[in-house]
Amino acid sequence: MNSPPQTPRALILTNLGLARFVARRCIARFGRIIEPDDLVQEAHLGLVRAATHYDPTRGVRFTTYAFRCCWRACLDAVRSAQARRATASRQVKPLKATANWEDRPSRDAAPTDLAAAHEIWTRAMSLLGERERKLLRQRFEQGRSYRELACLNGCGRAQMARMERAALARIRAGL
Repeated sequence: MNSPPQTPRALILTNLGLARFVARRCIARFGRIIEPDDLVQEAHLGLVRAATHYDPTRGVRFTTYAFRCCWRACLDAVRSAQARRATASRQVKPLKATANWEDRPSRDAAPTDLAAAHEIWTRAMSLLGERERKLLRQRFEQGRSYRELACLNGCGRAQMARMERAALARIRAGL
C-alpha cells in the first residue's frame, strides 16, 4: 500500500502473469464456448482496463482489482459468444433429411437432376465407413458445426475437420 505509484504500463507489464492465470481459469471453465486465445486476449484487455482505471486511494491492492477486471472481461466475452451462438441457431434452420430424395423442395432442379444427385450421393456414401458417413450426414444434412461434431463424437474440432477432408478426398478418388 505504501509503494510509490506506478504507471499503467508498469502495472500491465508486471501483472501479465495474473492475466494469464485468469485466462487459464476461464479456459478450464468456458473453453468449449469460446476460443482459448480469445479468452487470453480478453484477460489482457481487462488488465489494460484495470491499469488505466486503478485508483490507489481506494485502499484496494492492484492485483485484487486487476483480477476482477480480467475475470469480468472474460465473462463478458463468454456471454457475448453465447448470445451470438443463440442468435445464429435461431436464424439458421438445419436441413432435415426426408424419407425420399425426390420429396425435397427444389427451385430450379428437374426431377431427373435430383435423381442423379441422389444416385451420386448414395454411391459416395457407399465408399465410406460408418463413422465417416455419420460425420458427413451430421455436417451436411443436419448443418452441424465442427464444434458441435466434436462434442457429439468426443474429440477435437481439428480432428473433425481432418476426418471430413479425408472422407471428401476418398469420395473424390472413388467417383
